[in-house]
This record gives sequence, structure tokens and C-alpha cells, in this order.
Amino acid sequence: MQDETYEEKSSFSFSPMKFFTLFFGTIFCFAGIIVYILAFTPVREYIPGYTDVELKARAMRNKVRLDSIEEKMNIKDAYINNIRQILLGEEVGGEEQIIDTADLKAGEVAIDLSRSKEDSVLREAIKNEEKYGLNPTKSINNSSSVLPFFTPLKGEFSSLFDPTIQHFGVDIVAPKDETIKCTLSGTVILATWTSETGHVIGVQHKNNLISLYKHNSILLKKVGNYVKAGDPIAIIGNTGNLTTGPHLHFELWLNGNALDPAAYIAF
Repeated sequence: MQDETYEEKSSFSFSPMKFFTLFFGTIFCFAGIIVYILAFTPVREYIPGYTDVELKARAMRNKVRLDSIEEKMNIKDAYINNIRQILLGEEVGGEEQIIDTADLKAGEVAIDLSRSKEDSVLREAIKNEEKYGLNPTKSINNSSSVLPFFTPLKGEFSSLFDPTIQHFGVDIVAPKDETIKCTLSGTVILATWTSETGHVIGVQHKNNLISLYKHNSILLKKVGNYVKAGDPIAIIGNTGNLTTGPHLHFELWLNGNALDPAAYIAF
């Protein structure tokens, strides 16, 4: 109202309902503005504990690359160390030892490059086409029975050991994608493919014992890898012409003679 004439200039009505409507409407507006700012502007990156998703992805990729580079560097270091040990006439293997050649005096280490007896025997064995001596079992070395065999695959027998029909192992049926494990510790000497037996992997153990695993779908180890008893080395499969379903054909050879795996391992 005007002060002099008391004429009404404007008027408004007020009620508790209007008050609550105005109050909560203002709160919702501010909340909407804050959500919009946090969702669609870079301000959200300043919130404690919040980081950019892309930044996390880049960090993860860099970590994987760094691990790969570190692994390759360790492999190269081990390779160079083995070369040094060979050139110095030392035994290869065991704990890694880095030898500083600057500390060696002239003539201190005599390098013998002549072929050893063991090397000659190994060369002859490699040249022999019948690497595993596919002959029926002639004799069983009793010392092999004390070896702690690990069951390569749990399953049912579909075919047993029968040298009279040239079946020098046992066939074990198991579910698809089952893992095949190494029966004893040793070194992988064969990891290849043949038309008859598909993917084949062979492991050389101590006491001239060799184990063979055939018809695999995938091989998990390469030639030269050292594996322990129970380590996964392949996945059960149905590869090769001499198979009618997913199974493992498992063989044991001792000094060129086939052994019945069922006599030593509880499948």
C-alpha cells in the first residue's frame, strides 16, 4: 500500500502448502543442477575417490605391457646366462648366476669344445626314427613301481593295454574340456601333430621313462618346458584319424619297452 493514500499496489496470499512447494521445488532444482554438473562436466574428476574410467583402462594396459616386458627381459637374461655358462664350461641349470667376464683372467677357464660321450649318445638317439621303440613289453623294471605316479586323467577305460594288436597304452574317456596332467616330473621332448593321433605331447622322466599323451585338442606346453607331476599339459580332445570320440590315449615307455599304465596308476 502507498504510505500517503493507503492505496493497494499489489497483494499475494501465503499458505503452508505454498511454502512447502516452494521449498522442495528449490531443493529439487539445486539437486538437478548438481547432478548435471557431476555427470556431464569435468568437475566430477575432482571428487575424492573418483577417477576417469579411461585413465583406469590406460593404467591397466600399461601394467600388462610392463609385465610382458619384464617377463621377456627375464627370459633373455636367463638365455644369456645359459650361453655364458656353456661358454665357460659350467653346468647349465640351477639358480641363475651372472658371471662378470671382466673378472676372468686370460687362460683361467679352459673351454673344452670336444664332443662328449653323452652328446654322441644323444645325437644317435635323435637320428633314430623309432624314438620310442614301438615294441611289445619285454621286461618291467621293478624300480619304476616306486615312482609317485600322478593320475593324468580321471575317467573310464574304453580300451586296455594290448601289445598283440599294437595298442601300447590305455584309452580313457572323460568329459569334454577335461585337463590332462603330467604323470611325473620331467621335460617335454615332443609336442607335435600327426594325422593318426592328432595333437601329441611326450614327457621324458628320470630312469629312462617316457609318457605319451595323444588325441589332445590343445597342447599347453612346448618342447623344452620343464613340468612337475600334476601340472596341466593338454586338454582332452578327439583329434587324429585313429579316434572315435573325445578321449586320452596314454602310454608309458621304459627303456624302449611299453608298460601297461593300469598296472602303475589308479585311473
